[in-house]
Amino acid sequence: MTMAPQAELRCPKTLLDLLSGRSVFGLSPEGGPRLTKLLLNLTVQRSLGPVQVVMSPDSTVGDLIATTLRQYAKEGQQLFQL
Repeated sequence: MTMAPQAELRCPKTLLDLLSGRSVFGLSPEGGPRLTKLLLNLTVQRSLGPVQVVMSPDSTVGDLIATTLRQYAKEGQQLFQL
């Protein structure tokens, strides 16, 4: 019994440097859109659930903390007491 020759399997082409030329926070080399806002899910220690905060990418950690605490109070969440 002889075996028929098998068709050669083709390897898919991959792009190793897919994002190498792009800037996440600025315009891409192609002139595409840039990142303007970040949606963050933050969990405050001893709280019952996460708080969603929308921030700009150039905000500081202090801005993030202040915005999170304001949103936390606005939603009326309470710290879990043991």
